[in-house]
Amino acid sequence: MKKEKTLLYNTILDWLKKKQVSTLWSNTKYLLSCLLLLFINCVGLSNTIQVPKNGDPTLIGKSVSVYLDNSGNKTLDEIISLNDEFEQNNLDIVNAQVTSSTVWLKFIIENSTSLEELLLQVMTCNADEITLYKLTEEGLHKEGPYGQTLPFKERNFDHPHFIFQLRLPPSKRATYFMSIKNKDQTTFALQIGSQKSILEGIFDYDISNGIYLGIFLVMFIYNVFLYFNTKNKYYLSYSAFVLAFGIGLFTMAGYSFKYFWPASPWLEQRSIVLVSAIIPISALIFANSFLNLKTNLPKTSKLILSFVITYGIVFLI
Repeated sequence: MKKEKTLLYNTILDWLKKKQVSTLWSNTKYLLSCLLLLFINCVGLSNTIQVPKNGDPTLIGKSVSVYLDNSGNKTLDEIISLNDEFEQNNLDIVNAQVTSSTVWLKFIIENSTSLEELLLQVMTCNADEITLYKLTEEGLHKEGPYGQTLPFKERNFDHPHFIFQLRLPPSKRATYFMSIKNKDQTTFALQIGSQKSILEGIFDYDISNGIYLGIFLVMFIYNVFLYFNTKNKYYLSYSAFVLAFGIGLFTMAGYSFKYFWPASPWLEQRSIVLVSAIIPISALIFANSFLNLKTNLPKTSKLILSFVITYGIVFLI
């Protein structure tokens, strides 16, 4: 029995030696293929956005890919089929500059928490249209569009920033595509987190802006009060400047669209240009009045008047 085992062992050893050279290349190819697949998988996992287990707000700008659709007419199916055209964004801020192209974002999110409600916040109030698409094995889900070209009441959340529900159950993963159309500067940050943490951040944002804008309102009322008591025209021109500046900040923060003209996308799309003309007009009028340039420097006063007229033309156009 021992001799039979020894003979079988020697036979197997001889066979392996003969096959070793012929299978070396095939084994090498197999090993390289495994390493390549492992590398691709690791890259995919590194680009997957992991929501923190406690749901704290997290910036995800560095984990998104960007594609500019110069035609602005590509369908979602065409965008999904693109692979190499998307470029990795390397900053927390997504900055597409001023472009007429449709900006597409692609990112993968995995819900590693036990939370059902996760939110995505696009931290800007300046966008014509933003739409979010979620692609999973179950199908496609669309939310939006929201933006300055649409009435404010159509938004899912009553806030100047754009907030989307991710609708991603715990331990699930989904691929998201976001379409942004904007004629102005397209610069924003993306933040994900639990519904509680995102809404708390929004509350802090509103409170801080409310305090800041409240200071301008108090300054305006105080200077109007001084004008009625002293009849000094300087206080009136200064009050007009403070009011214009406060309205400008209010508009740039997106609150004017929410409170002043929520049903007028037409006015909202032009509001930044309008306040950008009103603020320097009120500042120049105040400077001319306070420094009494009409008496002290008549030529400078006429120059300021020409600037006021120019800004007035910009406002009307």
